[in-house]
Amino acid sequence: MKRRSFIQKVCVSLLGVSTSLLTACAGKAARELVVDVNANNELLVSPSAFNHQQTVLLQHPSSKFPICLYKGSKGTYTASLMECTHQSCKTEVVGEQIICPCHGARYVLSGEVVKGPALENLKTFTTRVENNEIYIELDET
Repeated sequence: MKRRSFIQKVCVSLLGVSTSLLTACAGKAARELVVDVNANNELLVSPSAFNHQQTVLLQHPSSKFPICLYKGSKGTYTASLMECTHQSCKTEVVGEQIICPCHGARYVLSGEVVKGPALENLKTFTTRVENNEIYIELDET
């Protein structure tokens, strides 16, 4: 096999592998669910929305930032606004953390800051479980 042919085959193989990896990662990425606000200014989410994941992203009805709903141990849930407290960038769930792509601030999935430059935790909302539904109490704005 000639060198040029070998290099072409290696490049095509690498392209195929990287495309497969990107497709697999995109399939696992959290999708943003659209949920309605009830008369008490709450979002209702079914536990089945988690689909074997720890987090679900919800479209906040009056903000450009989504809400990350995190399923903790023992049936507890934490809802955090995905707005970095450093300079208002949109944060992202990456593995077991929430990361700000602008300046590198890091938060645990329940919203507590673990690495600056952010100094404050993410804004969180009160949650409760009733009748097999998760309720997220939104602030009046």
